[in-house]
Amino acid sequence: MALAVLFLPEHRKLNKRSKHNTLDWLIDERRKIADIENDCLDYIYMSYRYLHFFELELAAYQSKKLRPSKLADYLLLGFAALLSRDRQEPQKIINRLCNLIKEQINPGAAKFCYAFLKHCLREKETLISKASNKPEIFLGPKLLAEHKELDSSVLAMLCESIPKRGEGISYFNEKAELLHSPAKEFFENADWKQAINPASWQCVAFLFDKIKAAKNFSVLDACAAPGGKSLALASMLKKNNISATIYATDNKAPRLKRLKENYSQSPFPSTQAENVLCFDWNNIKQETWPQNWPESFDLILADLPCSGTGTLNSQPDILLEDIALRVQQLLPIQNNILKNLKAVLKSDGQLYTSICSLHPQENLNIFEQSKSSKLHFKSEDVLEQNNEFIRAWLS
Repeated sequence: MALAVLFLPEHRKLNKRSKHNTLDWLIDERRKIADIENDCLDYIYMSYRYLHFFELELAAYQSKKLRPSKLADYLLLGFAALLSRDRQEPQKIINRLCNLIKEQINPGAAKFCYAFLKHCLREKETLISKASNKPEIFLGPKLLAEHKELDSSVLAMLCESIPKRGEGISYFNEKAELLHSPAKEFFENADWKQAINPASWQCVAFLFDKIKAAKNFSVLDACAAPGGKSLALASMLKKNNISATIYATDNKAPRLKRLKENYSQSPFPSTQAENVLCFDWNNIKQETWPQNWPESFDLILADLPCSGTGTLNSQPDILLEDIALRVQQLLPIQNNILKNLKAVLKSDGQLYTSICSLHPQENLNIFEQSKSSKLHFKSEDVLEQNNEFIRAWLS
C-alpha cells in the first residue's frame, strides 16, 4: 500500500516528474528499478477506477478540504479496496492504512481515515448497489458529457468495465469467432507466450480473412510498439503458410527498444529486429527512409494515436485528463499520418486503421479525413459487431 499511494493523483501532483507523465510511463520507470508486485498494481488501477465515485462520497461525508491533500490518496485506496476486495478482511485493510497514515502523516489524519472507512464499510451494500444501478458514476460528469452521443449499450459497457477486474480474456480467433477463456489457458495455448496483447490479437484476427496476401507480401506496421499487432499477424501468416516481411516503425525511442526486444524474441520469420525503424509519420520531412526498405507496401496497419477512452480498464488515469482538449490536439495528427501513409501504399494495397477510443469525434474524423485525402475507406463495423468487439476489448 505504501508504494501504491505514490502513483495516485495527489502524490503525483506533488512530484514534478510524476505530474507530467502518464501512469503507464511511471509504472514502467519503476519496473526498471525493481519489480512491482501484482497486488500493488491492483491497488493502483482499482483506486483510479473508483476515483470519481470516491470523490462524490467523500464530499457527502464532509465538506471541508483535506489537509494535507495527499491524505485523499490513502482514503481513495481504502475506499476502492473495501468495495472491491471481498477476500480480504475489511478491518485489516482499515488498520493497515491507518497505521501507514499515522507513520507518514500524523495521528489526527489516521483518526479521520478510520472514521471515514468505517462509515464506508457500514454503507458497503448501499454503495455497491449505487454503483450497480448507476455505473456512469465511475466516469465522472465531464467525461460522461463528452460521450453523450454514444449508443447507450456501448456507453453502458464502457461504464461497467471500469470497476471490474477481468477474470479471463475475450478474444477473436482466426475465424473471427468471439471466444472467452481463462487468462492462464489463453497464454499457455498462444503461439508466442511472451507478450501478444489480447486486444491486438482481436484486431488482427478480425481482419485476417480480408487480407489479400500475395507473393513477396510486404507489411508496414506504422505505429507498431510494442508489436502486438504485427506479432499476431506474423503468427497467422505462419499458420497459413504465407511468406511475408513485416516492417515496423514507431516514433518514440523507449517504445522502439521494447518493440525490437519483442521482435528479436519472436519465433516468426516475418518479424526481424533489423526491420524496426524510428520514424515519425506525422513529420516525415525530418525522417530518412532506409534504402533497403520497400517504397510501397501491400498492407499497412495504422494504430493511430488517440485519446484512449476505449482502454479505461487498463489506463484509468485517462479519467483525469481533459479529453476534449486531447481529442482536438490529436485530430490533425491522425489526419496527417493517414495522408503520409497513403503515399507508401500500393495502388491495390490495403490500409487498416484502428483507434482505441470510443469518442464519437475521433471515430467520425477517420471517415471525414478519408474524403479529403481521397482514401477509400470501408467500415467493417455494424452496431452489433462493434458493441461485441468493444465488450471484448474492455473485458
